[in-house]
Amino acid sequence: MFRLAVDHPISTQWRFNADTCYRFEHGDQWTSAEKAILTERNQPVIVENEIRPTIERLQGQFRRQRTNIKFMGRNQSDEAKASGYSDLLKHIDYVNQFEFVEGEAIKDQLISGLGWIEACVHANELGEQQVRYRHEDPFSMFVDPFCRSYNINEEARYVCRAKWFDEDVALELWGESKAKLIRMALGTAQPSMTNLSNIDPPVTQARLWDISRYYDTKNRRFRPVEIWYKKRATQYLIELPTGETKAIYKERGVTRSSLNDALAELPGSIITERSVDRMWVAVYCGGVFLDGPKPSPYRCNLFPFIPYYCYRKIDGEPQGYVAGLIDPQREINARRSKALWSLNNRQTIYERNAIRDKAELANELARMDGQIEVENGKFDRFIIKENADISQGNLTMLQEAKMAMRRISGEDQLNPAPEVRSGVGIQRLQMIHQAGVMPIYDNIRRSRRMKAVLTLELIKQFYTDEMVFQISEDPGLVRTVRLSAEQFDSLREEIYDLIAVDTVDHTTSQAEQFETLATTLPQVLQFGPAWAKLFISMSDLRNKEGLLQLIDSMSQAPPIQPKVSVAFQWNELTPAEKALMAQQFQWDALAQAEAQGLGGTDSASTLQNKAEIVKMHMKTTADVERAKIAAMSAHHGQRVELETNAMKNITAVETARMTNESRNKNSPSSAE
Repeated sequence: MFRLAVDHPISTQWRFNADTCYRFEHGDQWTSAEKAILTERNQPVIVENEIRPTIERLQGQFRRQRTNIKFMGRNQSDEAKASGYSDLLKHIDYVNQFEFVEGEAIKDQLISGLGWIEACVHANELGEQQVRYRHEDPFSMFVDPFCRSYNINEEARYVCRAKWFDEDVALELWGESKAKLIRMALGTAQPSMTNLSNIDPPVTQARLWDISRYYDTKNRRFRPVEIWYKKRATQYLIELPTGETKAIYKERGVTRSSLNDALAELPGSIITERSVDRMWVAVYCGGVFLDGPKPSPYRCNLFPFIPYYCYRKIDGEPQGYVAGLIDPQREINARRSKALWSLNNRQTIYERNAIRDKAELANELARMDGQIEVENGKFDRFIIKENADISQGNLTMLQEAKMAMRRISGEDQLNPAPEVRSGVGIQRLQMIHQAGVMPIYDNIRRSRRMKAVLTLELIKQFYTDEMVFQISEDPGLVRTVRLSAEQFDSLREEIYDLIAVDTVDHTTSQAEQFETLATTLPQVLQFGPAWAKLFISMSDLRNKEGLLQLIDSMSQAPPIQPKVSVAFQWNELTPAEKALMAQQFQWDALAQAEAQGLGGTDSASTLQNKAEIVKMHMKTTADVERAKIAAMSAHHGQRVELETNAMKNITAVETARMTNESRNKNSPSSAE
């Protein structure tokens, strides 16, 4: 299997083309023969690498467009569990820093046409089994050359991985007995390995040397080959009376009769026999088996490798994005070098013996202030021919080659038209270019789904105990997720669907949900809250139960008021309070009357207080009036008394006067 995967023409042709693509992406774009010719011409070796920024732009574009793999339950009651499993996938990606691992695979995909990621299970510091992802060098992977499908699990019969190890690794991985065989192979020249060179390949051709070598006796290194392959096997499906189904492979000691004897105590059990593919694994080096062959440690019949194909030819050979840019890149380098060389050099036509030294003439022609000495009498036999026409034409072709590079890579679609002045217009122009690389992105989505399916099978097998982990999308917000052993049991027993959702690269899931709601809800709410509930219930929003309850609380009728016992004096309430209480008790007529002020404006206590104030005011006024009358009466009495006394005094004086006059008349003297 390994020899076929190595020596097949499709594999050898891919390795040659892929090595060329990597050299061009790195900037090594001139061969040794081409450099020798340029040196002989005194022509500069110029590399204007247009490929690397193109690949980096594509990497950034795919980085911005994410595919979130989420679980979806088939029943509404499974949504909470499915959300927890989706968080588990996100946690596994976070632990493995999958965005960087996948970035390396996508770079290999764009350059060589094929990138690889391994999914395996290793114990962490606490001894818990966890899923791990690792990037693999595409030149160390060898897949079945007769597989034409993008999904290797559909057609490939085997996948090989061959990597170089130091001698000490053999003892650590496979024990003393196998390490001894490795040392023997490294220390002796085995006849079966005489065709294997022990010289390290040159650095520039590190990926094109004879990859069928197993030993490097010079540096004491060996190259084990790990093979994952499928082999037809007989499987027994046992359906128990309880409805549970178990699958058992036919092995040594496991036959149909032995199963019938074992199930004799469980009447009603049904045994079904079928032929299926079973995954096996083996590790060998040369003629030595280091491990296996043995059944795969994983219960699923899936290869633990995820390929990232860019394109595939009709014969199955992977092809990268760089392959179509190599010829324009060659032309750019060649014309740039030729243009600079032709601008700095001129042709000369002269008669023999017209000059003394040709080398000195070439040096002087290359200088801006060059001085050319011609033999006497030979001035009219010497002509300098400018290369302006050739240089101009070469520069024009150089510009066309650059435009061809931009057209092939799609970058010319990114140039906004002069009338485009808004961000929306620029985004629409960018969408034209994104449509051009959509096949590549579809293949990336396919690989991400393969990774999710493989991860799900590994979770079913190795994740059995309760697990608590944190999702820290936002540095200021940490969310704790707890998955119990019962939930992992339900994952193995029930059916969940894996869906791939393309999303913009949001910082947090909260920002993603906000954008979804802000974009869609205004268009849905105009038809009523029922359509908003339908939209949210069909979405995969994390907190949609709370959102549905919030919509229900906003749209439902007011809740029924509880029966309460209230004691109050109606005449002590203000009109506003009377109207409110009448409305509360649904006394509509009374509430309307009170609202219109027909029931008065003040409460009884207020009216009583006002009446007391009026009475007090009236009493005070009466007292004042009585006091005034009394004062006036006293003053009048005093005047009457004074006038009476005055009259009495006048009367007494007059009486006395009259008495005196009368006495005087009657006296003798007066008679005399």
